[in-house]
Amino acid sequence: ELGFGSLNGLRASCCAFRACDGKRLAVGTLEGSVAIFKESDDPQNGWSGKLKRLRHAKSEPRPGANPRNPPAICIEDSMQAISELRYSPDQRTLAVASHDQFIWLYNAESDEYERLARCVGHSATVSHIDFSVDSRVLQSVCNAYELLYWRVNRDEPRSLGMQIKSDQRDQEWATWSCTLGFDVMGIWPSGYDRSDINMVARLNDENRRLRYLAAVDDRGGVMLFNYPAVVEKTWHYFYPGHSSHVTNVKWLLPSTEKGSNGEEEKVQYLLTAGGHDRALFQWKLIRDVELEKKRAEAGPKRSKTAEPPQKALPPPSKPALNISNIDNDIADAAPGTSSPVESPAGGDKK
Repeated sequence: ELGFGSLNGLRASCCAFRACDGKRLAVGTLEGSVAIFKESDDPQNGWSGKLKRLRHAKSEPRPGANPRNPPAICIEDSMQAISELRYSPDQRTLAVASHDQFIWLYNAESDEYERLARCVGHSATVSHIDFSVDSRVLQSVCNAYELLYWRVNRDEPRSLGMQIKSDQRDQEWATWSCTLGFDVMGIWPSGYDRSDINMVARLNDENRRLRYLAAVDDRGGVMLFNYPAVVEKTWHYFYPGHSSHVTNVKWLLPSTEKGSNGEEEKVQYLLTAGGHDRALFQWKLIRDVELEKKRAEAGPKRSKTAEPPQKALPPPSKPALNISNIDNDIADAAPGTSSPVESPAGGDKK
């Protein structure tokens, strides 16, 4: 309904909610436009349950647009498809990555979305972007496998959008979706090239004790790593399920559910979006707390040889991702079996 009615025929390619309140939604399109929607103040116009219909902010109508569906604020600086959107942690800036090799920065403090700067330097389509925790630095990756850094500090307008040449190894990032970088240098298993992994997503735990990295590939699989994954061909778990390449992966905010003992416990879900199978999978993270306690008591252990491969597929690993339907319109899918993937000699099991 949002794509066909509100966008007036434009084809959505990506989206991003404003994290502070969720009252703004930026939607990128294949035509190079970015539409900004805001939450409706009238509850009668909202969707049922927790989903809310978004109404349009003020803007001029597009030529030939349906008058019954007035457009949202429409940003049209890019001439090619939008590949990624990201709000800064302080919610003051919206970064828009596109196929024209640029990253556009907009003022998100008001509904005007005034253009602030343009980041120029990539030699191919910009595919992934992440802000630092302090909203001062932006990292980006393109299809030419370039990892670049940019100045996005709003308190220094003269340097806004300029490339940073200095090392950023001590920088703390609010999210991690880039497939390149020191923290993810070990995510490629044997037989994979740089194009086989499409997206990664880091689980941001509040106390930073629980940190995992999920990655999706062209083989229909979802991989789970410990974060950071810096050892070459590191141990990980592989979960099949999609019948086509997987295009995107996102961790949801933690929620609470009643456990087997009747007490409230925090649970963590992961969403993956398939390509040609057009499937949206929801996975639940299950931790083996007792095993983690035993490993913590035993202390760090280093083995000179890799563990022998198992003869049979084990039950779902711990931590495990259990698949579940996201709604009644998606056909039931059986949980994908998981198995540890070996690392070469000297590697650790994740």
